[in-house]
Amino acid sequence: MTVLNRPKPFSRKEFLKGTGAGLMMPFLTGFTSEPDEPIPENRRLLLKGGSILTMDDEIGDFRQADLLIEDGIIKEIATSIKTDAETVDASGRIIMPGFVDTHRHMWQGSIRNILPNGRLSDYMQIVQGKARPVFRPEDAYAGNLISSVGAIDTGITTVLDWSHISNSPDHTDAAIEALVDSGIRAVYAFGSGDSTPANRHPEDLRRLRNTYFSSDDSLISLALAAGINAKHWEIAREEKVRITLHVNGTGDLLPVQSHLVSCQV
Repeated sequence: MTVLNRPKPFSRKEFLKGTGAGLMMPFLTGFTSEPDEPIPENRRLLLKGGSILTMDDEIGDFRQADLLIEDGIIKEIATSIKTDAETVDASGRIIMPGFVDTHRHMWQGSIRNILPNGRLSDYMQIVQGKARPVFRPEDAYAGNLISSVGAIDTGITTVLDWSHISNSPDHTDAAIEALVDSGIRAVYAFGSGDSTPANRHPEDLRRLRNTYFSSDDSLISLALAAGINAKHWEIAREEKVRITLHVNGTGDLLPVQSHLVSCQV
């Protein structure tokens, strides 16, 4: 969930994973703490007096209510909760499920202002043609981290990162590590990058699956940012990962449809 602050900003936003009572979404809240202070695993947090939009027909919405979190799980929503948990005054704020961004190129976060009036052709020439080839792994990390923190700050707690900065395995690893470090929930969609000898797309999907995504119980999950290419889809099928791709409405999928009927999207 996310807390939308109307009269005054929180001093800092931190991400908590929250499920329960039909609210199967990440939870975003804000409170004052030191930047390097770890969040205790057994933390009990009470958001008091906020307007709660649960998006759940059975639970309903509340003009003013309290919400209790224990160990990162939403435990109770009621008009008044009395407990000794750490309390945050949420009056004048809206508490609701976090927004989901279904497609973002996270690595471009650090250069997103370079083409305020640019056209798609400008983007392809400058961002794809000039910026991407010189991006280092640390640049990919910085871009992903900036995008993730910016998303959390605006109430977006889940993103699909269509990551076409995989110039090398080091770039790929850096992009994933930034998502993990940010605390956001994300689908990392492993895409291609600049055409260099170090580019390992899509074969490196197997290494990523074993290295970072061997467990399905994680904030970060894996997908393949594929092309309209039967080989890409076959690798995704072998590794049992979802497929995401750009389709421009020109019917490009039709010629390869017969090769892909057994692949899962």
